[in-house]
Amino acid sequence: MLKKIVKTPPDNTGDLLKVNTLMSELVSQTASLIDIIIKQNPSFIGYQIERISKAEEQTCIVDGVQHLSVKALREWTELQSVLNAWKDFYAPLTASTKFVYRLPGFVTVNEEKETVLALVVTINTLKESIANTVRNNRDKHQRHDFIHSAFAGIMTEQLYRKIQIKTDHVNNVWFNWVSRPVPQTYTIEEAIVYIENKKNSPPIEFSATEWQARLAITINKVTSGRYKKIQKLKQFRLLPTIEFNLIKEGQKKRSKHNATTPFILLGQVNNVIPTFTALPDFNRENKAKKAPFIDRNKELIDNFLQLVGVR
Repeated sequence: MLKKIVKTPPDNTGDLLKVNTLMSELVSQTASLIDIIIKQNPSFIGYQIERISKAEEQTCIVDGVQHLSVKALREWTELQSVLNAWKDFYAPLTASTKFVYRLPGFVTVNEEKETVLALVVTINTLKESIANTVRNNRDKHQRHDFIHSAFAGIMTEQLYRKIQIKTDHVNNVWFNWVSRPVPQTYTIEEAIVYIENKKNSPPIEFSATEWQARLAITINKVTSGRYKKIQKLKQFRLLPTIEFNLIKEGQKKRSKHNATTPFILLGQVNNVIPTFTALPDFNRENKAKKAPFIDRNKELIDNFLQLVGVR
């Protein structure tokens, strides 16, 4: 019989004070970074992606995003808007909070490189400290309640995402769209509860008896001891991407990332601006549907429930 682990209750009062102090420092350091870069009159490009409104939210959740317009930000008067993506932690009142906002792009930094690098390290460390404080002795539901009691309406993914830097010389940059499956992760116990709650709601494809038998088999697989956790594949999440062709140790290399906020390019030789392709508008009809990709350390447990075991 497994012994239940009793966690120390979280210190909400102390942690609230701590995350507020950390947040104040994060805002201050990010503002300093933006100010230093703006004063350099850098080369940059940013892509402002249309936000999904609250009115469109449910349709986009059920049917997927059909179209997103993209506006290129490249004029000097738009630099502040591009760099402000690093401190954009909240959604406008009219925007959906179910969809994370992203502003892909890059900015070249040719002066005060060590200061910029140090600020980015400090900012990313502060983000980690906030996340660690929020996680302290809290399950995922308690974490949600805690962070929103500290900062009502904050978009946690936008808060936690780090500022990215490339220190090698970049020749080319490509922007594009990709769709990836996003899983919901359960402990073994949570997965059993999830499956049990499905017992009284057989889909039209199954009789009640067939459904009960299928769920029994699924529970046996979940509790087989083969898996550390269980994931449920969700709808594909639409993501902008950025790919670099860079020179690393004299060799050409390619590096691809999710494009969330502008990358800082610190390694441009002779201040050369990389050539780049524009991020196009997204139109769903132009994108082929892809089957879910299952990693090698995962096994599909039930294709109807889209449950995957993680070894």
